[in-house]
Formats: sequence, C-alpha cells, structure tokens
Amino acid sequence: MTKTKPTKETEADFDVEAWLDQLDPEGLVVLDAAPLRAIGQALYAIEAAETQLEEAVEAAKAAGLSWGSISMVLNTSKQAAHRKFGPKPANVTRSRRSRRSRSLAETRARDAAAAPRPATLDPG
Repeated sequence: MTKTKPTKETEADFDVEAWLDQLDPEGLVVLDAAPLRAIGQALYAIEAAETQLEEAVEAAKAAGLSWGSISMVLNTSKQAAHRKFGPKPANVTRSRRSRRSRSLAETRARDAAAAPRPATLDPG
C-alpha cells in the first residue's frame, strides 16, 4: 500500500493567501458579456440565413428556374449567382454548408470556453 507524503506549505502558498486576503470584492470590475453574446447570436443568424438562402436557390433550380431569374432576385449577375450557388467540381470534398456548420460548432465551443464567468463570492 502506498502512502502519500504530507506536503509542506511553501512561501508561494503564503503569497497567494495574502493576495486573496487583500482582495476587496467591492473593487472588482465585472464586465457584462451581453454585447459579446449579441455578436455571437448575430453571427449565428447570418449563418442560418446563408444556409436558408442556399436551400432556396437549390429549390429554385430544382423547380426549373433559370440562373437569370435567380440572379435578378439576388441582385447579381448570372455568372456570380452560378459561381456561388451552382454545382461544385467533383474534387471538392466538403460543401459550403458542412464547412459552415463545423465552423459554427467550433465558434460556439470556443465562445463557451472563453465566456467570462460571473464573479462568485463565498459569503462564509
């Protein structure tokens, strides 16, 4: 059976304790993360709207509408509409939608990890 050795408090432990003891909760600045959440929500809305637009263009093409009529609604040229929403070469392995979905998931995970935590003070 293994025994653990008791640890000795080091000088660094005392420094941390002293620093914690001198903190004044009244002087802490807690930033509101609401504006950052609003940015994230707006980004999510843009990405959702882009996905909806891609699906709408796919549906329009499936319904037999021309690139000319689609480009008029998009306020762009036929070539630009076809380049952005048309079929991709066979050597492209991921669609824009799958890259965007992964990008959104990565962004959410990164934002969740970096989100500021509310200051909690132990009253006892």
